[in-house]
Amino acid sequence: FLWVSRERCLMLANALALFVWFIVIFTEVCQVVGYASSGLIWRYLKSKRHVFDASVLLFTGVILVWTWQEGTMVTNSVMYRILLGFIVSLKWARLLISLRQLKSVGRHILPILSTMWDVGPFVAVLSVYLMAAVNMLYALGKHSLSDAFLTMYRLPGLAAG
Repeated sequence: FLWVSRERCLMLANALALFVWFIVIFTEVCQVVGYASSGLIWRYLKSKRHVFDASVLLFTGVILVWTWQEGTMVTNSVMYRILLGFIVSLKWARLLISLRQLKSVGRHILPILSTMWDVGPFVAVLSVYLMAAVNMLYALGKHSLSDAFLTMYRLPGLAAG
């Protein structure tokens, strides 16, 4: 692929991704129609899994359209990179959730996932202290909010190393 430009590779990959995205949208619409025809549309709308899937589809569409419009210049946008990182992490989480159904994988994943839910309150309390430390550093006026956050986030790792 040395003779193909970066822009052309990106557009080809994006066109393929858009094609797959339209297929996934079609299957999701078919699923909605199936729920609605059975009188179960409220069950569909209340399901966290379906809301999660719809969110992933929406954010994926935003990324694909944005990439299609801007080309390789889109990678210079911080907002694009944040959204891309967010959607990719959601897709990895979705893969992990899907793999739970396999007995050989699920047996090892489920205890980890339940432990993650148990750690939630600890993370919430720790986040309050992190935000307090960020606020104190930001109040000194020497750092931007994002720099203050990154500094305080990295600080425990630097102290341990």
